[in-house]
Amino acid sequence: MSPGNHRHLWAIVLAEGEETLRGALEALTPLVPANHIRVVVNNHRRWWESELSHHLRRNVIVQPSDCGTAAGILLPLLDILKRDREADILVIPPEYDVDKEKDIESALAHAASAVRGSTNRIVLLGNTPNTLDWESFIIATSGTTLLRLYAQKAPHLLKPFLLTLSDRQESWSGKALAGIYDTLPRLNFSKAILEQSEEYLWILPVLANKNHCKVREPSLSLTPCAGFAGL
Repeated sequence: MSPGNHRHLWAIVLAEGEETLRGALEALTPLVPANHIRVVVNNHRRWWESELSHHLRRNVIVQPSDCGTAAGILLPLLDILKRDREADILVIPPEYDVDKEKDIESALAHAASAVRGSTNRIVLLGNTPNTLDWESFIIATSGTTLLRLYAQKAPHLLKPFLLTLSDRQESWSGKALAGIYDTLPRLNFSKAILEQSEEYLWILPVLANKNHCKVREPSLSLTPCAGFAGL
């Protein structure tokens, strides 16, 4: 799958370190157009400014403070849906070690294909879990599915964003955005959204080690997540 093959494919990268950020961007580049990648950082510029100097500034989402991963995904999600209501989204968690071998590209393409046209599926690309720690997975889902789950499972988190954000660019930064974050609860994405959405969850198992990452079956081999420990 090349960027031209899925024009509604976007990506959210929650960045916490140079090495994992660089690996994520390299893995996504063959699949996702550069202007469809949103990198989420907290307002600590020293380490990430040089790494992202080649990225369009509007593609870097700067949070004024850390209110947890649920807010960290919601802000770029709203930015993406403002531009593309048909968006499918890959979410790379902050500590996920994305392998630089070409096989990870195939796994990401499988995950994107698995949610294409679906409005009720969240695919977790990773090893079959004993517990649902979302940072062990790359997530693929449609933007509208994810927004609907925020509205259902965490409306108190979504509401301040909807009340403040608008088509005016200044509402997405500076004092306006800081004002939103001052009111937010600190929520973990896994606990607030995934663990409350069992019926949506599917595992796309991969075999992964330091040098290799591939989908276990040549076809899409989705496993329902219902009944896994930790849910």
